[in-house]
Amino acid sequence: MTTTKKQHILALHGGGSYALLDQGNFLESLETFTISLDRIRCGVGWKSALQDDLGEHFEVFSPRMPFPDRPHYEEWKVIFEKTLNLLEDNLIVIGHSLGGLFLMKYLSENIPSKKVKALVSVAAPFAIEAKGFDFTLSDDLSRIEQNIESVYLFHSKDDPVVSIDALQSYKEKIPNAHLLALDGYKHINGRDFPELLALLRKI
Repeated sequence: MTTTKKQHILALHGGGSYALLDQGNFLESLETFTISLDRIRCGVGWKSALQDDLGEHFEVFSPRMPFPDRPHYEEWKVIFEKTLNLLEDNLIVIGHSLGGLFLMKYLSENIPSKKVKALVSVAAPFAIEAKGFDFTLSDDLSRIEQNIESVYLFHSKDDPVVSIDALQSYKEKIPNAHLLALDGYKHINGRDFPELLALLRKI
């Protein structure tokens, strides 16, 4: 009896609500921080439901990255690489928000230990100016297209956290990327994300 190989997906969450604050003056930044009710409303997001929504032909892995509210790139890199080593070739990687920026940085600076056939970035920032923030991209992202078959970039036009201008910035650096602009999804934290499910099923 032949067993059908499941498609491996590695999905990275974003940073916490305070990830983009000035890390050098964290308390001071918290005092001026504006809380968004949309970001703290209870509910299950699409990342938690991805395995159930995709079904038995997929295996979704989502490691918890260290200190999402005070993230450091090198710490995330360690966990990402350890996880990557356990997965199958031809996997799909997905990153939401800071998770998307992490993947862009990592895949533009490193050749991954496993073959990545698709990178899916969701609501990822492009450039962040915050003291102590070490997820900054280099000017050259060409290695992403050299090593990955397809790149897809989702963003909502009404995102209150990361401007949709990030889409065009990525397009300039990754010319063959597919831009997928949405309406009404804000920072794409909600439960329903049918566009992503449809994409993953056809990759």
